[in-house]
Amino acid sequence: MVVVLGVGFVAILVLAWFHGERGQQKASGIELLMLAALFIIAAIGVTVVSRKGGAEQPVANAALSTPAERRSIAVLPFASLSADPENGYFAEGIHNELLTQLAGLSDLKVISRTSVMAYANTQKTVRDIAMELGVATVLQGTVQKSGTKVRVQAQLIDAKTDDHLWAQTYNGELTDVFEMQTDIARQITGALDATLTDAEQTRIAQRPTENAEAYDLYLQGREYGLKSDHSLENLRESQRLLEQATKLDPEFTLAYVWLAEAHGWMHWLSFDPTSARKEMQRRAAERALELQPELPDARRAVGLYHYWARRDYERALEEYQIALRGAPNDADLISAIAYVQRRQGKYSEAIAGLERALALDPRNARVHYQLSGTYLRVRRYADAAREADRVRLLEPGYYGSTSVKLFSHLALDGSLDTMRTLLNRTDREEEESHADRVRLEMMSRDFKAALREADAAAPVLSLYADWYPRGLLIGQARAALGDIAGARIAFESARAAADSALRVNEADPRLHIARGRAYAGLGRFDDARKEARRAGELIAATKDRYLEAYYATNRAEILAQIGDVDGAIELLERLIREPSDLSPAILRLDPVWDPLRKDARFQRLAAAAP
Repeated sequence: MVVVLGVGFVAILVLAWFHGERGQQKASGIELLMLAALFIIAAIGVTVVSRKGGAEQPVANAALSTPAERRSIAVLPFASLSADPENGYFAEGIHNELLTQLAGLSDLKVISRTSVMAYANTQKTVRDIAMELGVATVLQGTVQKSGTKVRVQAQLIDAKTDDHLWAQTYNGELTDVFEMQTDIARQITGALDATLTDAEQTRIAQRPTENAEAYDLYLQGREYGLKSDHSLENLRESQRLLEQATKLDPEFTLAYVWLAEAHGWMHWLSFDPTSARKEMQRRAAERALELQPELPDARRAVGLYHYWARRDYERALEEYQIALRGAPNDADLISAIAYVQRRQGKYSEAIAGLERALALDPRNARVHYQLSGTYLRVRRYADAAREADRVRLLEPGYYGSTSVKLFSHLALDGSLDTMRTLLNRTDREEEESHADRVRLEMMSRDFKAALREADAAAPVLSLYADWYPRGLLIGQARAALGDIAGARIAFESARAAADSALRVNEADPRLHIARGRAYAGLGRFDDARKEARRAGELIAATKDRYLEAYYATNRAEILAQIGDVDGAIELLERLIREPSDLSPAILRLDPVWDPLRKDARFQRLAAAAP
């Protein structure tokens, strides 16, 4: 309708020009015929021919949003219409593959998977979703799989006007899925006036495999790998399915990519910290690169191997940057680069990268959390608290954001009341909260309350950068209460727990810190010093400046407890000067630093402004 009226308006202008040129004469029969012809042409222009594989819908009001605006898009989760609920993975797989294709197109802004998955089965309107995600267009779709038959429906909507810019229904065999995905990507870029490079044209047209069964296994394996909890069971199932896919098609690059990632997670999360697991990750990643060196996902897999398995941050960045050139709007890749930069101590670059990733993935609670922790590290406490609040809005049950928020307030002004209020709002069964509750009561000097909290903790609190046997928490509280015998029993149990864990993974610095704390509590000062030194050596070997600052704080605590005042203060002077989780307010409050309080150097550090 808009196109017809627009052409009619042009016709009127043309006739007016003729009138002006001819001295306002009446319209001739020829002129009227011209006007009618222009209207007919406009009507023909909005007619769309049907396409092979389904019926394409007419475009309505496509001009109401500018092309530049429409090139920002959210691809909502495709609904599964399959009669068998076990086929639900197929709809998610098609959605994931399409997102991957579109994220590799430089002329589009594509919201990432984590953010759009929040809108599965939503009742929100397209306009509301678009406003929340900061896009102008939304793609919706359904997938139905029955045996080898597949039906895919997709529609591209201008969120401002609710007009359909393009819609299509595809029917075919499982082997036709690749052509369907390619055509959807092409139709979207055409409808949004996006420009594709020759390399992008080639990439979206590539068939990942000729084996339909292998592709089906790959989709299932990738779904298990993408589950947010990354449990050992899910990772094992992902590995099993992807290995089957590679056996059916030994040249299936994407299956090797995700197989490498499954191996990487199992090693990174210490489910299998052996060198054999790292070798499995390497072989899968390098096989992917050997098959398709130009594929961004293959470069990403190799980069992840160098990041997680080798801690070779420079090589990881090289691979990630190559991958980014082929997938410039991949938020996961952008955030991965930021995480590597943070390991290198490049906090400004890391923050900029995380902020950029969130522009493409605004509802990703994990990235908001990582950004909040990075702000905390550089002492941008208000920003850290703000990002922590966003995590709590997106994922209310995620305790990590509460921990960041309470330590932001604590580090800024020593606000124990704020810390207590926040902890009182959290689930007391949350594992990490027990360590924070004990620390709150210790800093409040209510050592009996600290002991009650310690008694309620799990036998071992295994956190990302810390490992606390319950005996350590109990021992610290009993020692503060003057119960030397009870403290000794607790510290001895903590030492035994650390010994047992170290027999499995001697290279884990968290375990050496735990044993060092236990030795300090037992009065075995030389052994405590050795454990602190060993933890420092292990972290130094990783060249991980982000975690090094955290373990330096732990080492300073151990040195303070064994009476090495000079060694502890030397570390504290550096930690207060550089990015770290320490602040003068924490130094003033935490009883772990009591052995240093009479030293003038410590007094100056604790008296400084935050």
